[in-house]
Amino acid sequence: MLKPRFFTAVLASAAALAFSACSTQRASDADTQPNKTAQQQEAPKPDNHQEAEDNGRKVGEKAREAEIRTREDRTKIKEGAREAGKKIKKGTEELASKASAAAQGIRQGWNERNENPNAIDINHASSTDLIALGLSHADTQRIIKSRPYKSKQELSDRGIVSPATYRGIADHITAK
Repeated sequence: MLKPRFFTAVLASAAALAFSACSTQRASDADTQPNKTAQQQEAPKPDNHQEAEDNGRKVGEKAREAEIRTREDRTKIKEGAREAGKKIKKGTEELASKASAAAQGIRQGWNERNENPNAIDINHASSTDLIALGLSHADTQRIIKSRPYKSKQELSDRGIVSPATYRGIADHITAK
């Protein structure tokens, strides 16, 4: 069996060893500080005033260069946006033109479908054909004299024939 004095001595030396190991570890942790970020670590302090000025000048130059690059980038972005705007405008104009042409074709197709296939073309009809519709000689002469017509409605709109006369012949005429 172990003697109490020996046991106490061993226990005391183990405690002293553990205590010294902990304090040594704390001291080394405080010295190295591996968890500090780049911003938290202190910059090396310059040895003299001239070195501090040089460091400040270098930082200022880098800041100016970054500002210049930023301005150039903004200028490039603006130019790109202008070019894109021009392309969009051109595409929109082309699309509007095509849409207008398609609408005109639809109108013509609709009008032709709804017209009498035996209708007389007021832009090419002879005075005999127009008189056969029941028009007077004076109305016939005004129609021929005022050619060409974009639509048959122009006969009434331009006052070439009366609205009543137009209503009587509208289903029998066309303008091509």
